[in-house]
Amino acid sequence: MKQSFQFQDLKNQFPKVDVWPGDRDGKEWPNSQLGPSGGIQFTVSYPLMNGCHACARAGFAIFNWNFDAQAKFLGTAFQGLTPPPL
Repeated sequence: MKQSFQFQDLKNQFPKVDVWPGDRDGKEWPNSQLGPSGGIQFTVSYPLMNGCHACARAGFAIFNWNFDAQAKFLGTAFQGLTPPPL
Protein backbone atom coordinates (compact mmCIF):
# COMPACT_ATOMS: atom_id res chain seq x y z
CA MET A 1 0.00 0.00 0.00
CA LYS A 2 2.69 2.50 0.98
CA GLN A 3 4.33 2.18 -2.46
CA SER A 4 1.07 2.82 -4.34
CA PHE A 5 0.64 6.10 -6.20
CA GLN A 6 -2.78 6.45 -4.56
CA PHE A 7 -1.26 6.39 -1.06
CA GLN A 8 1.61 8.70 -2.03
CA ASP A 9 -0.89 11.22 -3.37
CA LEU A 10 -2.91 10.98 -0.15
CA LYS A 11 0.27 11.52 1.88
CA ASN A 12 0.78 14.86 0.09
CA GLN A 13 -2.61 15.97 1.41
CA PHE A 14 -2.30 14.30 4.86
CA PRO A 15 1.45 14.18 5.78
CA LYS A 16 0.96 12.10 8.95
CA VAL A 17 -1.51 9.59 7.45
CA ASP A 18 -1.30 6.03 8.70
CA VAL A 19 -3.48 2.91 9.04
CA TRP A 20 -5.45 2.60 12.29
CA PRO A 21 -7.36 -0.38 13.70
CA GLY A 22 -10.92 -0.65 12.45
CA ASP A 23 -13.99 -0.89 14.64
CA ARG A 24 -14.98 -4.50 15.16
CA ASP A 25 -18.00 -4.04 17.41
CA GLY A 26 -20.01 -6.95 16.03
CA LYS A 27 -22.36 -4.70 14.07
CA GLU A 28 -20.25 -4.58 10.91
CA TRP A 29 -18.33 -7.70 9.97
CA PRO A 30 -15.96 -8.03 7.05
CA ASN A 31 -17.48 -9.14 3.76
CA SER A 32 -16.53 -12.61 2.60
CA GLN A 33 -16.48 -14.29 -0.79
CA LEU A 34 -14.93 -17.32 -2.45
CA GLY A 35 -11.23 -16.84 -3.03
CA PRO A 36 -9.29 -17.67 -6.18
CA SER A 37 -7.87 -20.90 -4.66
CA GLY A 38 -11.25 -22.32 -3.64
CA GLY A 39 -10.90 -20.94 -0.14
CA ILE A 40 -12.40 -17.84 1.36
CA GLN A 41 -11.47 -14.20 1.14
CA PHE A 42 -12.42 -11.49 3.63
CA THR A 43 -12.53 -7.83 2.58
CA VAL A 44 -11.60 -5.58 5.49
CA SER A 45 -11.31 -1.79 5.65
CA TYR A 46 -9.07 0.15 8.02
CA PRO A 47 -9.38 3.87 8.77
CA LEU A 48 -6.61 6.16 7.59
CA MET A 49 -6.02 8.87 10.18
CA ASN A 50 -3.73 11.89 9.92
CA GLY A 51 -1.59 11.39 13.01
CA CYS A 52 -3.90 10.39 15.91
CA HIS A 53 -7.25 8.72 16.61
CA ALA A 54 -8.96 12.13 16.94
CA CYS A 55 -7.20 13.70 13.93
CA ALA A 56 -8.60 14.17 10.43
CA ARG A 57 -9.88 11.03 8.71
CA ALA A 58 -8.21 10.55 5.34
CA GLY A 59 -10.38 7.70 4.03
CA PHE A 60 -10.05 3.93 4.35
CA ALA A 61 -7.51 1.34 3.18
CA ILE A 62 -9.09 -1.85 1.85
CA PHE A 63 -7.39 -5.25 2.05
CA ASN A 64 -8.36 -8.82 1.20
CA TRP A 65 -7.34 -11.49 3.71
CA ASN A 66 -6.97 -14.77 1.77
CA PHE A 67 -7.35 -18.36 3.01
CA ASP A 68 -7.12 -21.59 1.02
CA ALA A 69 -9.74 -24.38 1.03
CA GLN A 70 -8.13 -25.90 4.16
CA ALA A 71 -8.40 -22.53 6.01
CA LYS A 72 -4.64 -21.90 5.81
CA PHE A 73 -3.87 -18.18 5.80
CA LEU A 74 -2.29 -17.20 2.46
CA GLY A 75 -1.71 -13.49 3.08
CA THR A 76 -3.25 -10.11 2.48
CA ALA A 77 -3.64 -8.11 -0.72
CA PHE A 78 -4.03 -4.33 -0.85
CA GLN A 79 -7.15 -3.39 -2.87
CA GLY A 80 -7.08 0.39 -2.79
CA LEU A 81 -8.19 3.45 -0.85
CA THR A 82 -11.48 5.24 -0.45
CA PRO A 83 -11.35 9.02 -0.86
CA PRO A 84 -11.20 11.26 2.21
CA PRO A 85 -14.51 12.65 3.43
CA LEU A 86 -15.43 16.07 2.09
